[in-house]
Amino acid sequence: VQIAGFFNYAKTVKGAQIGAVNVANKIESGFAFGILNFIKEGRHRIELDHNDLTTYNFNYKSGTDEFYSVVSTGINPGKDLWSFGWGLGTEIKINESLYTDLELSTHNIQSTDHFIKGHSNDYRFNVSLGYQVNNFMGINFGPVVHYHIFNPNNPEDALFANRFGQSPLFSNQKGSQLHKLWVGYRIALTVL
Repeated sequence: VQIAGFFNYAKTVKGAQIGAVNVANKIESGFAFGILNFIKEGRHRIELDHNDLTTYNFNYKSGTDEFYSVVSTGINPGKDLWSFGWGLGTEIKINESLYTDLELSTHNIQSTDHFIKGHSNDYRFNVSLGYQVNNFMGINFGPVVHYHIFNPNNPEDALFANRFGQSPLFSNQKGSQLHKLWVGYRIALTVL
């Protein structure tokens, strides 16, 4: 195990590499766990996606196919909201062209007109079916399960969560604290 507070470098990883930013030539066995994982012989993918919450999204996926991190940001100008988030994922190969991505992530949801103080997090689990068009490009799509927890500090922000997830499978509100669960979607263009 190699642990660093911020920057972690190794030529070959055999075990676990843990740090905010991990850099390695390759992972022979084990994994890199961090916000960003720059593995020379690993995964470096940029995704442009559209989902039910934010219309325009940019995702950077880094690590290995077996275990990677996702840093993302997105905006929905029509509903005046934006988000930023981080997550973890794994890819399961079906054949040379088809694959499935399983990802868990957390996203902070904000208004475009002001910063919402308090808790405004959307926890997501998505399963995507992907098709590798060629060596440089792929497409993937699938359902997203959202679990949103909203507890604003400012009472004037209490209606913000009404901008999305209008048909929840579950919703529970006590005072200004709101929990809701709904199923959405995503479709993405991947550049390798």
